[in-house]
Amino acid sequence: MSKNSLSILLIGPLPPPTTGTTVLLEQLRSELSKRDDVEIRTVNSLGVRGGGLRGLWRFLRMFFMIVKAARHSDVISLHGSTSGLHVIGPMVVLAAALACRPLVVRKFGGGDFNDFGLFRRNVIWWVIRHADLYLPETKHLTAVAKEAGIEHVRWYANSRPTPPITEQDRRVSHTRRVRAGCKRFVFAGHVREYKGIRELVAAAERFDEGISVDVYGPLFDDLEEDIFDGCKRIAYKGELRPQDVVPTLLLYDAALLPTKAQSEGYPGAVLDSYNAGIPIISTDCGAIPEIVDKSCGILVGPGNVDVLYEAMKRLAEDREFYNQLLEGVQKKFGMFSSDIWTDLFVEFCRLLAEEEPRMKE
Repeated sequence: MSKNSLSILLIGPLPPPTTGTTVLLEQLRSELSKRDDVEIRTVNSLGVRGGGLRGLWRFLRMFFMIVKAARHSDVISLHGSTSGLHVIGPMVVLAAALACRPLVVRKFGGGDFNDFGLFRRNVIWWVIRHADLYLPETKHLTAVAKEAGIEHVRWYANSRPTPPITEQDRRVSHTRRVRAGCKRFVFAGHVREYKGIRELVAAAERFDEGISVDVYGPLFDDLEEDIFDGCKRIAYKGELRPQDVVPTLLLYDAALLPTKAQSEGYPGAVLDSYNAGIPIISTDCGAIPEIVDKSCGILVGPGNVDVLYEAMKRLAEDREFYNQLLEGVQKKFGMFSSDIWTDLFVEFCRLLAEEEPRMKE
């Protein structure tokens, strides 16, 4: 480790369980640990919430862990979803003040905390105003912060590691799709009710022979494999290791994400489809329209089997339209590479470490 290395304290939820937020923080931690110019310390915030004396003990124990680690760090960074910022945020703000260290707050997801109740909303705004840098996941939330008078805000998107595939593999897959058309669809992600799985099953089963849909991912919300029993066009294929997602997507022609969650930020399923070079059919929920447009995919209304089926049908039957989307997706490759976004995170932290402390509001 270099004597001039930057020491960053990461505070946030780590796996298990495997969720969007835990995966993203673990990804950043992994990327930072490979660098010679950065030293990292980590405090796992999972389990901080809870009632009674036991919950209070966990809260105090974590606070002292953060204060101790902060004293040996140049920058403190808090990573969390909208739902948890009001709990751990004030604790981290106080720890940063006691240690006289700059604070970065990174918010996962597209959920707008202005939709919360008055107390919860005001606590989160207080945390953001007392940070030195606020990094929301979406452009919409960045604009919301600026409209509220927050100047220390920068858009910071989700990212994915560079996929373990060669340029030749990408070209071969692209050529095959152009020649064969769109026949094989794929869903890769958490198999949940709100991800539109039941609508996807209903839409897939309307097709005749020649069209197939494969579903990958862990089962949640009491969903069982029997939801696919008797289906002729859609099949459940089990879970994928993170490193196998993009290589598996290379075998398909288009991705599907019929989510119904209005709190969606930048789903990993969309970013993975771009890395695999395939267009995606998704919904206009949350911030998805910020990263999926008519050049690279199709957006439909959530919870509507008819429009989902029609979108899939158009990709399968309109070869010219499908090939246009294939070309558009090629331009998306690398836009959300973790190499780029990790470099940017380090740059933000280094600038804060070198600046005079900002006068907090």
